[in-house]
Amino acid sequence: MRQSFFKFLNEETQPFFFLSADVGYPFDQKLKSMISDRFINMGVAEKNMVSFACGLAQSEKVFCYSIGPFLSTYALPSIRNDLAYHQSNVCLVSCGKGFEYGSQGFTHHVYEDLNLLSLYPNITIYSPSSEQDLRHCMKEIMSTKAPSYLRLSRHGLLDLSWVKEERTGNPFAYKLVHGRRASILSTVGSRELIDYCLEHNIELIHLTKYDQVTLKKAFDLLSNDLVIAVEECLFPGPIFGSCYFKSLSMGKKILSINLDLEVDLIGSKKYMEENQSYPLKKITDCMKKYHA
Repeated sequence: MRQSFFKFLNEETQPFFFLSADVGYPFDQKLKSMISDRFINMGVAEKNMVSFACGLAQSEKVFCYSIGPFLSTYALPSIRNDLAYHQSNVCLVSCGKGFEYGSQGFTHHVYEDLNLLSLYPNITIYSPSSEQDLRHCMKEIMSTKAPSYLRLSRHGLLDLSWVKEERTGNPFAYKLVHGRRASILSTVGSRELIDYCLEHNIELIHLTKYDQVTLKKAFDLLSNDLVIAVEECLFPGPIFGSCYFKSLSMGKKILSINLDLEVDLIGSKKYMEENQSYPLKKITDCMKKYHA
């Protein structure tokens, strides 16, 4: 996904600045040569990078690039004061979702960003899974003069070419899998989750953007009374929070599936998810309790 992101930037004709917290090599080298002095390596200093970017954004779009937990936690004061409340034209680009840096330990795991950044006004969160998702996200980010947060996987893009997408007039919410036992609302774009839903007759609604318009469109797609929000968060995330009262008013039952915090676990992304029982075993447990 990082390669596709930099490819989009390499092809972009609109001028922009790109700030790096000393990460991104070797994917950023072509971009560095193309935009020259508009590419700035800020060093390992995410808080300073975000504040500096908000100043540059008085002239044009700025991208700030770093590893997920470093950007979304180390820079929080600057994100709150300079980015969100001043509505700066800056896109924070976070690399590594969930446990994708699993072997690096919990310092590199990112499971607070959705909870934290959804608290602040004016910041739009994007979490693409496929190349088409990323294309829609980048198009809107470049055309909008507003704060945004783009979550990139450090792995490859999910191949969704086989899916007949139902985008309901909104390119950021569509149905991946049809099913009658339950409905899942999620930004977790994984082949394992898709296969699980296909096997267990579960409807899967995929979201690539967190905002009220997209969530409303996603909710309109639901076909079942049991709704499960699957999010890469430690606590119930923005999908669950935004849909809870709406689900009650429509007579639906909404449950939340989140991550468990175990700082002593180290291993591959697959190993981490299996040992956290996330998300498949927890979905099974929710289904059993509801249908009991």
